[in-house]
Amino acid sequence: MTESYLVTGATGALGSAVAHRLHGEGKRLRVFIRNPDKFRRLLPDVAATTEIVVGDILDAAKMREVAEGTRFIFHCVGFPLAQFERLPQSTENLLGAAPQGAHIVYPGNSHVFGIPQYSPVDAAHPHNPTCLVAQIKSQTDEMLLRAYGNRGIPTTVVHLPDFYGPRVTNQLMRSLFQDGLKGKTTRLPFPIDAPHQYIHVDDAARALIAVAGQEKACGHAYTVPAVDSITLRDFSALIHGLAGTKGGMASLPSFFLSLASLFSTEIRRAKGIMYTFTHTIVMDGAQMKADFGFTPEIGYEEGIEDTLEWFRTQFGRHRGL
Repeated sequence: MTESYLVTGATGALGSAVAHRLHGEGKRLRVFIRNPDKFRRLLPDVAATTEIVVGDILDAAKMREVAEGTRFIFHCVGFPLAQFERLPQSTENLLGAAPQGAHIVYPGNSHVFGIPQYSPVDAAHPHNPTCLVAQIKSQTDEMLLRAYGNRGIPTTVVHLPDFYGPRVTNQLMRSLFQDGLKGKTTRLPFPIDAPHQYIHVDDAARALIAVAGQEKACGHAYTVPAVDSITLRDFSALIHGLAGTKGGMASLPSFFLSLASLFSTEIRRAKGIMYTFTHTIVMDGAQMKADFGFTPEIGYEEGIEDTLEWFRTQFGRHRGL
């Protein structure tokens, strides 16, 4: 019998990238999502041959139903920052539903490490989450890794840098790429000149898939780097240069963010993770390379060209891009 792969949150940027890659590898794929129409719009070719299950990951009974018979589970579900408290419950539901021996792979991030105590940051670096969102993310990481030791559930956490690429439409990336195509200056209320790491979402998906089913990965966390560090200003300049437009990036005074956070839980929580833009966080990829031969491959120019083309295709007719 062909082994079955389950992706939760497959309408999100990372989940859809994992689904796209697994489909390209000819895997037997099942996705658990809330919006099947969105999935079909994002990945029409994948949707045509994929088992689509619609439901809410906070529904434990539905989660048991969808996980039945799966061998590999990629827990890519995401929640708005204002609803981030739902993440641990979704994870507990998944742990309770996973068939015996099924390997759960979970994307962590760099936020859980706080301000780095050393660089590059590896998986042994202490967690020092300094805001609620990072605390919840850290709690979820620990819940998954404890499940291997305490309950024998194979789990792996792969800590990724922030990502960009096709289907990545968070507020930052949407602004950068749409402004780049329009030749507008992007104005952000946080520092733009500290080096930062951005991984192309296809490389991020490849990292998650690389550890799936690997016995040595079970019960362990890994860190994954980007190809290089880059400032937001230089990232924006690359976008404009490759788009053939003028414009760039400017930093607004931080009080703009503080003011906006008074009226929005989402912005208030985003403000809490701004330390990732004021401090350079470089992730160590040595263990991923040693254990699985994984290194990121997509450079910024190639990745930005790819992303620009996706934004042109998806939004160009409606937004004048």
